[in-house]
Amino acid sequence: MACDKMIGPCIETPPPGRREQTSSTRLPETLVTEHVDRLALWAAVGGCLWTYGLVMDLFVRPYTIAADTMSTIRIAKRTS
Repeated sequence: MACDKMIGPCIETPPPGRREQTSSTRLPETLVTEHVDRLALWAAVGGCLWTYGLVMDLFVRPYTIAADTMSTIRIAKRTS
């Protein structure tokens, strides 16, 4: 009676101890190629952002912020 309202047939559960034979298939080559291309693009974007951060930390920041903090430290030493 419970299966009367279902759209598809009831799936039978295999008995214990019996192994179901499952098969796996390979993904289509075009799908794999598209995913690899997307992964390469994300890796390139991540690499560019990491390089940008490294350049900012090593070259830009020390010459811009460090000069301001050094002048502030000198002013603080003169007043104390």
